[in-house]
Order: sequence, then C-alpha cells, then structure tokens
Amino acid sequence: MNSWTPLIQEYLDQGFIVIAPNYRGSTGYGREFVRRTGFVMGQLDLADVVKGAEYFVEDSFADPARIGITGGSFVDT
Repeated sequence: MNSWTPLIQEYLDQGFIVIAPNYRGSTGYGREFVRRTGFVMGQLDLADVVKGAEYFVEDSFADPARIGITGGSFVDT
C-alpha cells in the first residue's frame, strides 16, 4: 500500500530505520492471509518483526539503538 505517514517520515528524517510491516493476520487480504497467524495472535507476527530488525542489524545496515517498528492494529475476524 502506498501512503503518506508523517510520523514515519519524521523518524526517517532523524536517521532511524523504520520497519512498518503489514502484519500477518491483517484483514483485507482474504481468509488464508488471516489464518497465517495460526490463530496465535501476536506471536508469529511479532517474530516476523523481530527477524526483520535482526536482519538489518546483522547486515550492519542499522544501529540496533536506532530502529523504529510501527504498524497498524489488526482485528480478529
């Protein structure tokens, strides 16, 4: 999705790496996409985000003290 998020732009302007994923289980992509959480809300999607942050740190692309992670909430449907 293309969108303008001023807060994310501010983080980027301040030199942060920002991870803004579309979390597993988000609505709007069909039942199979929602089911990918295994109905364990918050665990697998959190693991995805942590892995993303680790990737940036391991590749020396990001300072671990300067990573921001944000995203919207999803609803159990």
